Amino acid sequence: MTIKGDTEKKGNLSFVVNYGENQKVVDTTLYDANGKLDKRIINEYDSNSNLLLVRGIMNDGKELITQRSTYNDKNQEVESISYDEDGSIYTILRSHYDERGICIAWEIEEPMDGNTETTYYFCTFDKNDKEVERVIENSRTGDKSKELCTYDSKGNLKEMKVVDVNSGEEESRNVY
Repeated sequence: MTIKGDTEKKGNLSFVVNYGENQKVVDTTLYDANGKLDKRIINEYDSNSNLLLVRGIMNDGKELITQRSTYNDKNQEVESISYDEDGSIYTILRSHYDERGICIAWEIEEPMDGNTETTYYFCTFDKNDKEVERVIENSRTGDKSKELCTYDSKGNLKEMKVVDVNSGEEESRNVY
C-alpha cells in the first residue's frame, strides 16, 4: 500500500518516490528531460523492514537486479551485493560486528579487469562507542592508512586525521 508519493527534479531527471509502511521507499520512477519513462526502481523488504532486494525495470521492459542484501539474526546487514546493468557483480560489501552489535570491520570487493580488489576497514571504539581509529588497507596496491578521531567533552567529532601507516606521515587533517 502506497502511503505517499513525492515528485522531485534533479538536473534533467524527474522522479516520483512512493513510500510504504514505516516510511520505507517502495519504488522510484525516473523520467528523462522530455517526461519519458527512464526506469523504475523497486525495493523489497523482509518482515523486519530490512532491504533485501533492489530491482530496476528499464524503459524497454528489461528487468535487472541492482542490489541484494542479507542480514544476521540481529537485523544487521552482513552482506550487500551490487550488480552492473549486465548482471555482473559490481561490488560486494561484507560487515562484521562485535558482541555489542557495533560494526567493527567491513570489506569491499570490487572485480576490476578480471582481478578482484578488496579494501579492508578495521575500526576501534572507545568506552562510549565512538570510533577512534580506522585502518584502511587495499589488497591490490598494498596501501594502508589510518584515520584517527578525537572528540570534544560533549562527544562531538573534533578532529580527524589520516596517517600513512607505512611512513607515519600525516596525509590530511579535518577540524570540525
